[in-house]
Order: sequence, then C-alpha cells, then structure tokens
Amino acid sequence: MKRKAACILLALVLSMSLVLTAVSTVAADISEVWVDDDFTSSTPGWGTTHFAKIQEGIGAVSSGGTVHVLSGTYGEWLTVDKPLKLQGEDKNATILEAPYFSTLDGIHVKDISGVTISNLTIRKYRFEIHLENSHNNRITNNIMEDKAHLSVDYCGIRTSNADNNQIDNNTFWNNEFGIYLHSGSEGNHIEGNTFSNNIVSAIRINSSSNNTLKDNSVVNNAYGVMVEYNSNGNIVEENDISGNSFHGIRLFRCSQNEILNNIISDNSLHGLFICEGDFNEIIGNTISRNGSITDTRYRGISLNVESVLADSTGNIIAGNIISENPQEGIKLFQNVTDTEIYNNTIENNNYGIYIYQAQNSCVYHNNIINNSTAQAVDSNPASNNWHEPDLLEGNYWSDYTGVDDGSGAGKHAIAGDGIGDTLVPHPAAGFDNYPFTSQIVWESSVISATVDVNPDTLNLKSKGKWVTVHIELPVGYDVGDIDISIIRLEDTVSPESKPVEIGDYDADGIADLMVKFDKAAVVAVVGAGEEAELVVTGEVAGTPFEGSDTIRIK
Repeated sequence: MKRKAACILLALVLSMSLVLTAVSTVAADISEVWVDDDFTSSTPGWGTTHFAKIQEGIGAVSSGGTVHVLSGTYGEWLTVDKPLKLQGEDKNATILEAPYFSTLDGIHVKDISGVTISNLTIRKYRFEIHLENSHNNRITNNIMEDKAHLSVDYCGIRTSNADNNQIDNNTFWNNEFGIYLHSGSEGNHIEGNTFSNNIVSAIRINSSSNNTLKDNSVVNNAYGVMVEYNSNGNIVEENDISGNSFHGIRLFRCSQNEILNNIISDNSLHGLFICEGDFNEIIGNTISRNGSITDTRYRGISLNVESVLADSTGNIIAGNIISENPQEGIKLFQNVTDTEIYNNTIENNNYGIYIYQAQNSCVYHNNIINNSTAQAVDSNPASNNWHEPDLLEGNYWSDYTGVDDGSGAGKHAIAGDGIGDTLVPHPAAGFDNYPFTSQIVWESSVISATVDVNPDTLNLKSKGKWVTVHIELPVGYDVGDIDISIIRLEDTVSPESKPVEIGDYDADGIADLMVKFDKAAVVAVVGAGEEAELVVTGEVAGTPFEGSDTIRIK
C-alpha cells in the first residue's frame, strides 16, 4: 500500500510539474503588450499584457514581439535588451519625456539587433535614443527634441559602434546634434529625415565610415553636416542643406567621401568646406548663395588646411552648378594639391575660381560665366593646368572674344573644332590655352530630378491605361522649360502629348510637371520581377536631367 501511495504521489508531482511548465511556457510567449499611463490594476490583463509603464511592457513581451504604447506622457528611462517593436500610437501624442533634464538616455539599445522604434516623441534626455554596439535596427517616424538643453553632446540619436541601422522619416528639432554617429559606426542609412534648429549640427559623423545620408531636409541649423576625423567612404546625396548659420557641409581630416546631387544653398559661412581631406568627390550639386557680401572669408566651396605641415590632395569637383555666391564660387588654398575641377557651371559669383598657392590643379571643361570681379584668379598659374593636358581642351569663358579660325599652330591650326585660336591664353598669361568659343553641356553635367511614379504598384493584369509621372527639378530650374518631346522612360517610352500639367503634387512648395505614359508600353520595358527602378530622362532649357523611382510589380 505504501509503495502504491508513493507511486501516486510521484505521478501527481510530475503532473503538476508539467502543468507549471506549460503555464510558464504560455506566459513567456507574449507577442503583444499594451501600455497606457491610464491603465490600473483593475484593467483586464494588468501585469500580464497591459501595463502603465513602458519598461514593464518591454520586460513582459517576448523576443520579437510588439509593445504598443498608447497616447500619453511617460516619464521613464528605457532599456531595450531584446529584439522587439516599440510602437507609439501617435508620434505627436505619445511622449517619452524625462521629468527633468537628464544625463541618462531616453531609450538605450545595447548589444541588440532587430529593434524597431516608431511613432514617439522623445525629449529632455542626454541621448533621446542611444544605439550602443547594436546593429540592424530601425528608428522611424519619431520626433526627437531636446527643448534647448545646454549641456554638451545632447543628441537626438547617438550611436557608438553601431552598424547597418536604418534611421528614416524622423524629425530632429532643437538638439545639440540631431544625429551623432560615433566610435566606428558603419553602414548606417539615414534617409528622409527633417532637421531644424539643432544648435551645433544636424548630423555629425565622427570616426565612422561607409554611412549614407540621403534625401534629408537639413535646414536652419548651426552646422548642416559634419564629417570628420577618419570618417571615410560616407555618401551624402540628394539632401537639401540650406539656410544653416555655419557651413552647409564640413569635411575635416577624412577621405573618399562622396557629396552627390545635393542642394547646398543660403548657408551663412561656406557651402562646402574641406579641410585636410583627400580623394573626396563633390559631384552634381547645386551650390548657391553661400557666404556673405560683407565677409570675404566664406564661399561656395573652400579647400584648405589647418596646419602648414598638412595637405589636402586628390579631391574632385565635377558636374556642379556653383552660382550666386557673394564671394568665390571655388577657392583652393596653400597645400591643396592635385584637385580636379571639371564639367561645372560656375556663374554669377563674385570670383569664379580663386587659386591661392595650391598646386597641380587641373581645371577644364567648365562653363565660367559672368563672375563679377574676376572669372579666375591664380597666384601662380604655372603650377596648375587650366586645360586638360592630354585632350588640349580648356574651359568656356563668357568674356572670351577670340575666334576659332585655325590661324595658330598645332591644335590652333584647326578651324571649326570649337577651340579658340586667337587671344590665348585666357584670361591672362599662364591660364587657358584652349578656351572653348561657345558654352558646352558637358557629359556629366546632368541635373538630378525627383521623380514620382504612380501607381506605386504596377498590376500587370489590371485594365488601367496610364502610368503617371511627376517630375520635380532642383531650385533654380523651371519645369515649364522642360521639353516634353525629349522626355523618355527607360530611354524608350515617350510620354503622351496630353494631358500635361504643372502643379505641386507633393505639396512641398516646389512646382512639378505631370506627364503620362502608356501602361502597355511601360509594361513591355520593365520585364518580370518583384520591383523595378524606372529611370526618367529629359532636358530643361537644353540641360539634361535624370531621376528615378522604384515601383512594385505584381
């Protein structure tokens, strides 16, 4: 009997153990929780799936789960220690705010991948979000503001050794730094964000490489973008960097960065400042109205060194429109060597190009037009090339009055090749021996257009007749000057002659042109696949433009 009783007792113990294990497993597998500062102990699910504090929700949710934060104000400091989605109900009404200005982080993500933070306002912390040794996370559609805290290095987002994170469609306002990539943070993608009133810099990249900054609005900050101290291989493209009270872009002691197709305008100091930087590429930008009429120290593009023992070498300035800067369009200083300046339009500045003791510069295939005080200045033109030495081709100068009559020797004995043969060199001894007699659209001087294709998803089986495209050009170009007959989609498909309409489709205050393409013709060129990038090309007032948009196909 005792033996039978012992067996029954053991069976009961094992059964209870299995039940507890099952309950524990169920409790641990909570894929969604809800947080509301109005929840109380009488709320159904209290303490299991419903909480009044965000940190308690983070602690309860399973790895990979979602923490739904309902509208309210939460005075917490959060630590995220697992992959999850932290999702506010409404970014304007779901507020994470320190009860007082704090030296702690609002949200600290450490040693974790797979975190998404969205739809929150976060403010009054040292770092609103701190990504530390954390990779492959996403920060999207948040508002990060510091409310004018005056301590050092307060940031909307700070990264430390954090790679391959996506930061998109956020607003950064009134921080010291909007985003600060630091300490070897690489491969991060910063796109579609708005930065304003950040009191040191909108974006700072320090000792971090191979990051991409694309399609951001960087307007009315102190510095716009700072890239410095061995931050190499970064790409800054298609951003609006305007109206900042210091430099638009500052590159300091860094190399092989690409500054592509940005609008850099109306910044109070330099539009673009490169100091002791090597092999950077400045291509396809519109750089206008930077600097001051009364202060001669600032200009459109400046290449300089801080120490006489340092240099800045091998930089490329190509395919840009550099105009209306009240001092120099481009200025190169002492110890700046081997700079290539080509395929630019440099017009209506005070000085076009000013070279002061820089060496081995090569200046060719530029349109240098109507710069008021001087088209070009060179303290020692014999140390630089004002034409391409192999092609024997120089620049177009709006004040050049020579003729292409073949009256000279060598290449100047050829009439009709577009190279002036008289009154050379121009504008003075040691300058351009092979000036062009007419303005040229250089091969890489292509305007970067913003293109929006509708529908976003192309249904191959639908009966729709049209694919609609809206084309928006950079500031300074009029979409009314686009030649409709030259527009092509994928180099093949022409738009219909009507309807054609000029409006403001995306309500950004910049006019766009609407054209329509035959859907069957578009389908014929996109081919099979889940998505396709559609490239649209054309000309505005004789200058080529190009833009693209990616659509899904089903």
